[in-house]
Amino acid sequence: QRVGQMTARHLESVLQDQMTLTVCLGRSTYEVINAVRPTPHTQVNVAQAMGSLPFAIRDLDSADMARQLAQKLGGQVFYLPSPLMASSPEAAAVLRSQPLIEHTLTAARNADIALVGIGDLNPKTSRYVQAQVIPAEVLTRLKREGAVGDIGGQFFTQSGERHSSDYNQRMIGLTL
Repeated sequence: QRVGQMTARHLESVLQDQMTLTVCLGRSTYEVINAVRPTPHTQVNVAQAMGSLPFAIRDLDSADMARQLAQKLGGQVFYLPSPLMASSPEAAAVLRSQPLIEHTLTAARNADIALVGIGDLNPKTSRYVQAQVIPAEVLTRLKREGAVGDIGGQFFTQSGERHSSDYNQRMIGLTL
């Protein structure tokens, strides 16, 4: 919570009128958004950087998080009308090609600032496991195969390279 407050104060100091901010989901991001204070007389737009879950876990409801932040910053929201994860890489490609999804992902890619968290692969604390998006045994396997964490649902290796998991191709959102 304290890190979220410190990050929110820094974010407030660098945001300028007419900027666009993109937001990933996660506990840290959730705490930052809660700590951001409403800023009168500015308009900062917020682009949802990741798809949504069909049920709400506070810090995994990316549409709600984007809406809350845009409301505090006096801007508009670019919603990503998509699930967080598709059933296959091919289905994800079809979703990403849809005009509304493509429009929001372009806004997120071109954002002035990206608010992201870094997730670990601990199945006992993983929000993906709790939300039943990724099974615990898959996280354990990804770790064995060299993944060390995720940013915006994209798994990466110790060297910072994108992991080869098909989960990276199935996530709907910004990519590494």
